Amino acid sequence: MKTRMQNVRTRARTKQRLTLGAQRLRGAFVFVIGSAWRILPYLLVAVLVMAVPILGVQAYRYMVTSEHFTLRELVIEGNKRLDNEEVRALANISEGLNLLALDELIVKADIEQHPWVRRADVNVELPERLRIRITEREAAALVALGAMYFADDRGVVFKRWEVGDPLDGLPIITGIDRDSLEQDGTVESAENVIRDAVQLAKTYSRHPVSELLPLGEVHHDRLMGWKIVTVDSMEVQLGTGSVPEKLDRLLRVVQDLTKRGNTADVVRMDDSIDPSRVAVRVRTISDPTSEPKTKLQSKDKQGSAKSADDKKIGAIQPQRQPANTEHVSELDDVRTRTQRNQILP
Repeated sequence: MKTRMQNVRTRARTKQRLTLGAQRLRGAFVFVIGSAWRILPYLLVAVLVMAVPILGVQAYRYMVTSEHFTLRELVIEGNKRLDNEEVRALANISEGLNLLALDELIVKADIEQHPWVRRADVNVELPERLRIRITEREAAALVALGAMYFADDRGVVFKRWEVGDPLDGLPIITGIDRDSLEQDGTVESAENVIRDAVQLAKTYSRHPVSELLPLGEVHHDRLMGWKIVTVDSMEVQLGTGSVPEKLDRLLRVVQDLTKRGNTADVVRMDDSIDPSRVAVRVRTISDPTSEPKTKLQSKDKQGSAKSADDKKIGAIQPQRQPANTEHVSELDDVRTRTQRNQILP
């Protein structure tokens, strides 16, 4: 009897243990499922974070090698001096180029390295077109900086003049210090002077006096101000002040001299005390200054006496002779070509 009771108790304890184990197992399962459900979004995000870059790289590789985005049409606009082949070579555009593999900023920088290109706009028009719009520089003057250089209307010097480059009747600007264009602190100031010289040349060309005396050169001096030299080597010292008013007075002086059968060699309109005063040195046949001369050649030969007219208006300061004779001949060559373009039809 005692043994039977023990067996019953043993079976009861075993059943109780199994029931408790099942409850614990069910609780653990519910906990695991619940935890997994709560962290499932995070797991999905982690998978996506790892998968998207991989898929993106594969997709990019496919697109940059796909023939669907191959360049089939190149449109070049705005170029006048440069032909399409030159622009294409500057942009390094090759056959079979994939537009998605093209770096527009690099192409833009490569094209803008050309001195005649002021700006280049590069636009990819998917799936097969590349459009390049060129804004070229317009030469407004030639600047004597030892050698001759082109400058635009903003005063930016962008290219050295070479034989074969078009002159287009450009005025020559002198008196600019080359060093000022090579130092960061003075570049803006020098460019402002060149820009003002270009503006002066434009003002002169629009004035009626330019029909009688075509402009050849604009000279700037920090102390004396502006001076212009005509094609026939007449010098007009403008100094500072209103240019249009001084050109009006110059026109009346030239017209009066023409009636008298005379020609002026030097006209000075730079009197700071009396701005309306005009002093004139008349050119005579025996006057050696009537011979063609260049800006960079000395006007007063050693040992020559000053004329009576020189004493009236003051001595004309000789120009400094540059050391590099190659550059002097280059300036003379440019001036001769400019005069020929203005005189010949």
